[in-house]
Amino acid sequence: MANVIHVGINEAVLATRKTILKKAGHNVILARDLREVISACKAGSFDVGIIGQALPQMEKLRVSDTLRKHCTGIRILEFHDAIKPDLDTADVHLRVAETTPASFLDTVTQLASSRGKKGRASQ
Repeated sequence: MANVIHVGINEAVLATRKTILKKAGHNVILARDLREVISACKAGSFDVGIIGQALPQMEKLRVSDTLRKHCTGIRILEFHDAIKPDLDTADVHLRVAETTPASFLDTVTQLASSRGKKGRASQ
């Protein structure tokens, strides 16, 4: 299964998504700021980075850049509330209102299996 880092600020959402992923056998680390992201990336490798929808757009950009810099080969999933995603550089975008736990889990699994391959995973 995948090693996943989930970056966000909504504790309830982080806990729920962590539970979903752990029940499916994934290893999950939560990070709430850039310092925690860098620390986690130095301590281990990650297949998938999840960026939560509650982060402001500029913070999402900083998180994405930090993940790409410190977690080599990571695939990024961005959650968003708006009709248009905030991050053009994410590998996959999921709109919160249209995402079920099953589709979320399938997307993470697909991203993990495509890690290191050229191109983007399908959305």
